[in-house]
Amino acid sequence: MVMKIKQRIGPCPGRGCLLAAGLVVVLALAGCGLDEEAKAPAGASSIAIDGLHPGFDLAESRYVSRCGRGAAPIHAEVSDGAEIEVGSGPPETGAIDIDPGVAPGEDFEIAVSVGDLRRVYEVRCLPADFPTWRFESLGETGPGLFVVSFRASRDERPWVIVFDHEGAPRWWYSPPTRALWAQILSDGTVSWARSFGDGYGLDPRMAHEVRSLSGELLRLVRTRGPIIDGHELRELGNGNFLVGSYVPETADLRRFCARPSREQCGPARAAIVSAEIQELDRHGQALWRWNSRGHISLKETGRWWRSVLSNPRRRLQGREAFDPVHINAIEPRGSDEVVISTRHTDAVYGIQRSTGEIVWKIGGTKTADSLQILGDPARKLLGGQHDVRIAVVGPCRCRRC
Repeated sequence: MVMKIKQRIGPCPGRGCLLAAGLVVVLALAGCGLDEEAKAPAGASSIAIDGLHPGFDLAESRYVSRCGRGAAPIHAEVSDGAEIEVGSGPPETGAIDIDPGVAPGEDFEIAVSVGDLRRVYEVRCLPADFPTWRFESLGETGPGLFVVSFRASRDERPWVIVFDHEGAPRWWYSPPTRALWAQILSDGTVSWARSFGDGYGLDPRMAHEVRSLSGELLRLVRTRGPIIDGHELRELGNGNFLVGSYVPETADLRRFCARPSREQCGPARAAIVSAEIQELDRHGQALWRWNSRGHISLKETGRWWRSVLSNPRRRLQGREAFDPVHINAIEPRGSDEVVISTRHTDAVYGIQRSTGEIVWKIGGTKTADSLQILGDPARKLLGGQHDVRIAVVGPCRCRRC
């Protein structure tokens, strides 16, 4: 795919920055082919530029650099009839130390000319505190983007960074809160769950942020009723979202103990949280709900009761609440099924949307809905699993017990 970028985007508000390729980079997953107009200068001329990432290649037009801040300066070696221009500076040749003269997060241009051929390369200067990274490609990959969100240590602020298929940062933002599960949405915006470090379903400020590529906060996605859980924001083809939450309720936990000797058993009127899924439209209205109450029994928590009873959550009212299900991931399957992964039951469930019934289960304690898995040598199918995603790889080889 050939891309001619006309859009120019200046410094972003707050701490966000966007590489000059603009919105079309995210939407089109930019290709790196060249048309006749954009062919790189070639021939016997010698052109080498150090201090750019990825390493300078005449055929690649977009780069980032630390621009000398805590790193080696940008240095060019140009000879045999080639010339370079930095910004609006004059053409130069020979050994050149490049001082872009722009602020962190801003762009500058390097133009390379050989005879009548001229090519412009865009470079964005990384912020001084941009985290270090290492990228290794383990196989052939096509043009595309991927997102990471992380905090290097407790004392450092978090980052959300979009990288391209060569490991070059294309977009970054450093929010004031923790950032979890960042992703690019179908309209080219970027989302992540903001967190306040106090667990899931506890703080009413919890939400999934949706931001434009200029860093502007466009909206907050929250569940209707209970506080949203930050684990999952699953975008559907119609623009709606599947999200999870934790709903407080009361249960008798006296038969569930942290130890086989029946020491440290649960209270008679315990506060617990059940897992709930909601489908939200673009306006935040709940179109569909499903709750684990009445569908996933407390017995299915099994071996996790020791951990659950030892680690209650302190809710806003100060009452300790227990989390026997702990939903991690939600995945649509066809038009009438949703698949969920729940850590504290060691299981994955298939839920029929129209009836709310569980139609199959993999892993965990056996129930009437459990599937028998054939050909797997593992004695324990799942254990504290997190993500669940549907992949069609061949004929199904499972049947009901």
